[in-house]
Amino acid sequence: MKKSKMICCMMVVLMMMLMFAGCAKKEKETDQKIDTDPNVGSVKNEVTVTFYDADGTTVLNTETIESGSLVKDYTPLKDGYEFVGWFATPQMSHAFDFTTAITKDTKVFGGFVKFQADTREYAVVGSGKSPLLITSSWGEVINSEHKLTKSADKNEYTITLDLLEGDEFQFVINTSWENQRGYGYLTTINKDGVEYFVNSGAYGDSTVKRSNIKVGVTGNYTFVLTTHPAEDTYESDNANYTEESKEKFNVNPYDTITWTYNGDVKEAAIDIIMNYYIKGSGITNWKDVYTDKTGMKEENGVHTLVIALKQGEEFLFTSMVTANGATTVGSEYLRFSNLDEKSQALFDKTDSYNMVAKENGLYTLTYDPVTKLLSATCDTSQFLPKYDYFMKGSFNNTSWGTEGNPDYQLVETEEGSNLYVLKEFTVAAGDEFGMQSMNGSERVLFYNYNYLTAAEETNANADFESNGAANANTIAKSSNTYTVTFNAYTEEITFTPSK
Repeated sequence: MKKSKMICCMMVVLMMMLMFAGCAKKEKETDQKIDTDPNVGSVKNEVTVTFYDADGTTVLNTETIESGSLVKDYTPLKDGYEFVGWFATPQMSHAFDFTTAITKDTKVFGGFVKFQADTREYAVVGSGKSPLLITSSWGEVINSEHKLTKSADKNEYTITLDLLEGDEFQFVINTSWENQRGYGYLTTINKDGVEYFVNSGAYGDSTVKRSNIKVGVTGNYTFVLTTHPAEDTYESDNANYTEESKEKFNVNPYDTITWTYNGDVKEAAIDIIMNYYIKGSGITNWKDVYTDKTGMKEENGVHTLVIALKQGEEFLFTSMVTANGATTVGSEYLRFSNLDEKSQALFDKTDSYNMVAKENGLYTLTYDPVTKLLSATCDTSQFLPKYDYFMKGSFNNTSWGTEGNPDYQLVETEEGSNLYVLKEFTVAAGDEFGMQSMNGSERVLFYNYNYLTAAEETNANADFESNGAANANTIAKSSNTYTVTFNAYTEEITFTPSK
């Protein structure tokens, strides 16, 4: 009996083992079937590309494609309009790239234009070291060689010219820089992995459309400006916009600048003289002042300026280019980024990379155009020496002997202000004079006509002129009584009529 029960138990166990094995086999077979069937458990990842009209709302076409693939370009038709391409933004700020894989739902915007013959003339304006831009002098001069040639049956303007690295330019219609076509109109800036042009920005509140184009590679270029005048718009939201000046804010979402690099420059190099001038918040009141005080002195190719700067003075250096007897404002600027590592410790920097002096002192700034490095030292024991200042010349029956005469001494308005004033200074037409600085009884520097600040409505400096000689003495054009103000920090003299 016991033996029979044992046999029965063994048979039950055996049957259970066979059943388990069968289940495992079925489960394994099921797993193998799932692994070998590519359609089970897989979901295609698709994205939608929507093509819109220029209004940004009218749908022209939709394409559903697999994520990571390319969408095909096509040319839509619209009665009365020419299609000029697809754009990535509704503002038509840059072209859509059909060579980039699409990984999410994407909107594309079509550009349509109506044809209107362009009757404007365009010219290249700018500055730099290339002959054509030197003569342009930032658009002060526009002659036949600066003008682009317009196609007879298209709104295409062409010019071929030499450009040197560092040159900056734009295309405009006149010396007032109306209808600017700048960096933002370039269809590309690269060729074979090389960056030929960069965005140099512009003074004031300018968009990328109106930014200067800066040359990165020296060579001969052909540019083609294509315009669509029927689609011109205006940046009326600009703070400086007025109806009278509207053409300075003319922009177009469809205009383009294309270019071809033709190789090396065609014209022989010309001799160029570069000079650099300080320009700052206090030292020149952000005015362009080209004097011996503000200009670097060149010796053996190295440029140096020794100048007193007060703590907090924000400044940079601008450039002047002289070639073939013509002088123009340059396109090179020296900022904090030009400073060598050691010299950077003397200054703070602004968002625009202007330098800011950390301490009062006598600064020596030296620039090497070869390395493009600016070095600086500061002697904090020196700032502005305390001199006495006297008007000196042939006036009021005097004969150049007024040093030490308190009747003609300028007095500092407040201790440390560096502003010196002489009231009731009377001269007659033809009187000739200047200002003498004195260290006790020692003569230091004579300030002539070249130290007068620019004539403006706020001063009477237009009442005077230079005698035309090497000493540049100041001559009064008429009789009058003035208050004389001398700024010892900027070394500028200002005359205002006495009331």
